[in-house]
Amino acid sequence: MVESLATKYQQSPLDYMLSVLNCPKTSPERKLYAAEKAAPFVHPKLANSTSTVGFDGKLNIKVKWED
Repeated sequence: MVESLATKYQQSPLDYMLSVLNCPKTSPERKLYAAEKAAPFVHPKLANSTSTVGFDGKLNIKVKWED
């Protein structure tokens, strides 16, 4: 459904979902659906990563915060 509307109105599916969210006449239920579908494209999840360091000695890490 979304892709057919995007083709009809010459918008990407994400642009269409964002227009649904920004329309004041859209029902709250429809806005919630659009937000759920658009969120992964606007706010992607960060990937987990691990690192292995080949060091057997003592490692001291100091963090200094600056304003």
